[in-house]
Amino acid sequence: MFRSYAAIVAVTAALSVLAPATAKAVSTYDLVLHATSGPISGTGFFSITTPALGTSGFDTVANAGLVDMSFSLSNGQVFDLSNATSSGVGFNFNGISEVINTINYTGQLSAFAFQLSSGGFGYSYNDNGHSSNNSNGTITATLRVDAVPAPNVGAGLPGLILACGALLALAWRRRQLVI
Repeated sequence: MFRSYAAIVAVTAALSVLAPATAKAVSTYDLVLHATSGPISGTGFFSITTPALGTSGFDTVANAGLVDMSFSLSNGQVFDLSNATSSGVGFNFNGISEVINTINYTGQLSAFAFQLSSGGFGYSYNDNGHSSNNSNGTITATLRVDAVPAPNVGAGLPGLILACGALLALAWRRRQLVI
């Protein structure tokens, strides 16, 4: 009888300390496009795989660093990765904070072109049919902070303590029934 309890405790302990595998962290930046000339402004976002500490580089879809990118303009047009001719995000992660130093995007929707410039976080919008809609502006980028997830039930030491307590209660109850 003692061996069966010992086996149950060993299996429960092994299962409770195994934490589930987590996916790579993703940083999402919200963008606001401010028109300085022309009528077209908008909002957008891009998501990149959070870089390793102390690294720098350029994230693209090809290297799986650029996860998602989309811009909704004030005239109802949406430019995203599906209509991009080129896109990428340059970063420098100095260990304290992730610094975005370039955002590149060029998109085409028939006669409409949208482009984010490298470096200075500016944008340009060209409407080949109506030049009065052509716009230029600046971009404000803000890191989106998501809530911290709650711990997984049953993972780690608290799960092990709970499982052992439940087994001890079960053993005590069985002994009470036998007596």
